Amino acid sequence: MTSGKNYRKTVGILSADARARKLYEKREKAHRDLSSRAGGVKQKQSVEMALELIKRNRPIEEIIEGTGLSREDIEHIQELA
Repeated sequence: MTSGKNYRKTVGILSADARARKLYEKREKAHRDLSSRAGGVKQKQSVEMALELIKRNRPIEEIIEGTGLSREDIEHIQELA
């Protein structure tokens, strides 16, 4: 993604050409959507791993280390499991 000064320069150039601006906006949206989806997949995998470790009665510190989830997240998952 473009940031700061480069972003303003890019937008300034693109604002002169509506078609180029639309294409740029679609690409940026696609990039944001992919980034968001990737984060969701990683979170889902971490939760699934936490559930498996909870089922195996692993210590919470091990679950935190293995998943990267917070203690609060893991305690919430334990309540739901």
